[in-house]
Amino acid sequence: MWKIDRFQAALTWSSNMLSLARAVRAGVRGGMFLAAATGLAGCQSGIPRDGAKDPGIRDAVVLLAAHVVLNDLAFIMTGSWRAMETDGLSEEVWSAPHGNSIMGTFRIVGADGSLKMQEVLAIVAEPDGVFMRLRHFDAKMVSREEKDAPIVLKLEKSEGERAVFRCVSGSMSLHTITYWRIEQTLHSEVEFTPESKRAPLTFSLRRETDGSN
Repeated sequence: MWKIDRFQAALTWSSNMLSLARAVRAGVRGGMFLAAATGLAGCQSGIPRDGAKDPGIRDAVVLLAAHVVLNDLAFIMTGSWRAMETDGLSEEVWSAPHGNSIMGTFRIVGADGSLKMQEVLAIVAEPDGVFMRLRHFDAKMVSREEKDAPIVLKLEKSEGERAVFRCVSGSMSLHTITYWRIEQTLHSEVEFTPESKRAPLTFSLRRETDGSN
């Protein structure tokens, strides 16, 4: 009988999770969203206390919330995007979500065909929010950042076809990175702190292939 009651409580709990997850589409901040998702198991779910403390249950909550958040981001970002200019190529590739993460790469190739800069990026849903971590590399894969200090940004808003990540560590000059999609073009803007006196960087890349498969 207890197992049946626990199952029914879990169904109610899952319904609450789905309602909470959908709230991110209305502009709920990513950190608040996942923190609320993990906290709900201990205060509103109806699941016995021992279950609410179960790391496996908490992980399941985070994955459920992550599924909604990352699918929203994938709608904006997943695919292969590029722009060919007179001074070279800019290319960005984002994978489809799997589990609690999305992987990405970015590179700039000069007009002479030489690799000027590349980035490796990961977007991961965690109990405290959705975080983007990135590193810059030169053509020989030497990182600009220290081995234990990637640039870390936290998802501040995901709404419609726009997502905003705010820098929380790893860079004194980076402020935010904003992505938005208009039809088959992925736009991004990198903004810096006023103290850095750097102008924003903007990119507009056309979709090459659907990266969802």
